[in-house]
Amino acid sequence: MPRAHFTIDAARAQPVLILRGELDMHTTSHDLVALRHAAPVAVRMIDARDVTFIDASGISLLLAITGNRPTDIIASTPVRRLIELCGLAPTLRVMSPRRANGRV
Repeated sequence: MPRAHFTIDAARAQPVLILRGELDMHTTSHDLVALRHAAPVAVRMIDARDVTFIDASGISLLLAITGNRPTDIIASTPVRRLIELCGLAPTLRVMSPRRANGRV
């Protein structure tokens, strides 16, 4: 089963959380603990263009990471669809990779 992977690009004025792989109930509990240690401050930019699968626990992880504060996210199609389906576009503001190009 593919695991989710994350890195934090802290070389910028505003750190960017980069997520890859699958965000599901099998990966998110471990990832949340690791992310809380790696990024103790709420993230304001997430690059999730390489997330291949996401379920409700993955959305919960994103909301926990952001502290439910408005956050820009570069989203893969599965991530974008679930954000829209859950009505979370005001909080998880989807950006196209082209639009975000200067920010990540």
